[in-house]
Amino acid sequence: MKLNCLYIAGALAFALNFTGCTNLDEKVYSSYTDENFPSSPEQYASMTGPIYVAAQKLFDNNLYELQEMGTDEIFVPTRGGDWYDGGRYVDMHYHIWTPSHILIKNAWDSGFSGIGTCNQVLSQFEALPDNDGKAQTIAEIKVMRAWFYFYMMDTFGGVPIVTKFDQSVEAPSANTRQEVFDFIAKDLEENTEYLSNEANNKTYGRPTQGMAYTLAAKLYLNAEVYTGKPQWEKAEYYCDKVIALNQYQLGDYFDMFKPDNGAKDKEPIFSVPFDANKAKGNRWFLRTLHFSHQKTFSLSQAPYNGWCVAPDFFDFYTDDDIRKKIFLYGQQYDASGNPMIYNGVNVVLDP
Repeated sequence: MKLNCLYIAGALAFALNFTGCTNLDEKVYSSYTDENFPSSPEQYASMTGPIYVAAQKLFDNNLYELQEMGTDEIFVPTRGGDWYDGGRYVDMHYHIWTPSHILIKNAWDSGFSGIGTCNQVLSQFEALPDNDGKAQTIAEIKVMRAWFYFYMMDTFGGVPIVTKFDQSVEAPSANTRQEVFDFIAKDLEENTEYLSNEANNKTYGRPTQGMAYTLAAKLYLNAEVYTGKPQWEKAEYYCDKVIALNQYQLGDYFDMFKPDNGAKDKEPIFSVPFDANKAKGNRWFLRTLHFSHQKTFSLSQAPYNGWCVAPDFFDFYTDDDIRKKIFLYGQQYDASGNPMIYNGVNVVLDP
């Protein structure tokens, strides 16, 4: 009987395969073509997705380390065999890095990768017909490009200005810091009016007028450093523009750092979203927490026991400064409130 069943199953399979190979007609329920995609504001927005992935990588690929590890704000001691990493963090702490340092290379690469992504997506829009949402989307792309360029200019000074996505173009020479400053200012000035003036769940993580005005304010606030000429009045002007939108308000200091800050908090002006399922990559908490804090915060992964703050910097905060609560120090506890024991040792973090 078993043999007969196999013969029958084999015959049926052959018949099905044979039938499938001779009938190649398929019923198409929907399809995207050049004529129908993109054709709505939602579809326009979906095309910009790679830009925001690049924004995530900008801060995950060493720009933040490059900015902060040469200060007292982030200190990465070598712990036994951990965290030496070829001396990259020692170099930053003692200010002995070179132009070929890995953090410099990674920050440069991720920044210009973001700029290139903006140019690539922008080139895809050039041939599209005018539709609702096109002007706003192009403005968002250019403001995000200005955002990338702001960090590149702030970090490196004079950098190449690239506005076209063309792999055949030779490597451009660097522009002056003044030229980059003017380029950023021009893109912000020409595109901000096309952005949404609202800060809500729909615009969360995307450039809005408030974000562009704030970026312009930061640009002019530091104008004397960037160009040698102070521009305090323009910095004040753009700060007033942010306030006039009436979209933001100061709230609880710690609410800004909660996972749902975009849904509840009105203080953040621009956020780079991460999500445990849809937008992974946020590893800051893993880098800064002790191994034992996996039980404190019920984490699925053990932290790395790495970054901390220099003791002298920590001591600048007075005990009545609410910001001091952001640091973990003293006796540590698990999620149930019990004193933490790790490898038989009571976990006390000594500032």
